[in-house]
Amino acid sequence: MRHDHTAATALNAFESISLYREFLDDAPGRLAYDLTRHMAGLGGFPELKKLSARLFAELAARAEDPAWPPVGSLWQNYLLDQIVASDNPFTRMASRGGPGDGSGPAGILKAAAAADLKMLKVLLDLDFSRVLPDYAGNCRHLCLISASLPGSGRDPSPDTPQGEILALKKSLLAAPDWAGSAEILAGFHRRCGYGIFCRYHALRWDGSGKKLTGIPDPDPVRLENLVGYEEERALVIENTERLMSGLPAGNILLYGDRGTGKSSTVKALLHRYGRLGLRLIELPRQFLHDYPLVLSAIRVPSLKFIIFVDDLSFDDHEGDYRELKSMLDGSLRANPGNVAVYATSNRRHLVREYFDERRPEVGRSDTVQEKLSLSDRFGMTILFLSPDQELYLKIVESLARQEGIGLPRDRIRLQALEWERLHNCRSGRTARQFVDHLVGRV
Repeated sequence: MRHDHTAATALNAFESISLYREFLDDAPGRLAYDLTRHMAGLGGFPELKKLSARLFAELAARAEDPAWPPVGSLWQNYLLDQIVASDNPFTRMASRGGPGDGSGPAGILKAAAAADLKMLKVLLDLDFSRVLPDYAGNCRHLCLISASLPGSGRDPSPDTPQGEILALKKSLLAAPDWAGSAEILAGFHRRCGYGIFCRYHALRWDGSGKKLTGIPDPDPVRLENLVGYEEERALVIENTERLMSGLPAGNILLYGDRGTGKSSTVKALLHRYGRLGLRLIELPRQFLHDYPLVLSAIRVPSLKFIIFVDDLSFDDHEGDYRELKSMLDGSLRANPGNVAVYATSNRRHLVREYFDERRPEVGRSDTVQEKLSLSDRFGMTILFLSPDQELYLKIVESLARQEGIGLPRDRIRLQALEWERLHNCRSGRTARQFVDHLVGRV
């Protein structure tokens, strides 16, 4: 096979990368490297054909991910994704506010990143179909790998992680050289974090795998779309803005009747403050004992974190509530200033109590007090009561307007009251279900 200068240059670029090497442990990165080695004269045509087919399949699968808006070719899109979400010493340093004046270890990391990015730009511009034109005609996947992807037709909102990432990818793709790309990326990581934190604003703790996983499509509910409970919600917003400003912020327990918007209030914070650096971490109740691991996984000082524990309560025989007490107050390890815990519950006293706890026993009072003290560990407790009839109807009317339902007001109110009677519940959730029932029927 003929040796090709472009393939040799690309191979040198692959082998010169230091900080950004993690993508070479990923299947498409390994395949692209092996394919380039064969193009540089180290393999035969059958192997080249097989590698290009496998690389095309891997790149095509990655381009389908809705969390990554595609740009450029399949290969360029993949490589840009790997650069933007890289978790390496440079991106971690940048997320902490570096590289500063470029001196000391920060300066070394910045220089190493700049050298890597110069090599990555060589790889970005690599057109697999032109490296060995004699073979491209018989190896159609070489052309597909380097062919431009069709546009999606509609770019995501710049307020979303997808929108921020897309803007950065387009900027890098259009740049004739990457001389200043290290500084551009450092600014991005200062604002958005690194790795999984710049890709997702909402994350969930995977207790089985002991890791964070991203939520690509978080609940779209927004604060401005929520009706009622304005005073209660204002307390949550004020505390969250203290967190965002770097001021002391309390842990919050939102408790009260079901369907009153407690969880929606917490989830809606993400759409107002996510672009400003807020990340919402859902921690399932059964994994409360993993709290120290969660804290270790979110060491990103430039971001703010709300650890969200939904529908919290404990039965008498469960001991997990002691984990939560330690989590909120009492652990030897201090909670970071950029982390707050928000929990929701239908019960004011989170540990279920029974009348037989009044039976005589040594230390019975201490046992009861230990359970009652759990909710006291929250700095703020906010009560959400079931709405009265007028508030219920106000919520229905507001949701109906948002959905564009044009029924007369009196008719909507009459049907909403009938819906409430049939479902034996008056709440914001009932109002939402009623309006969803109307959509498409009028």
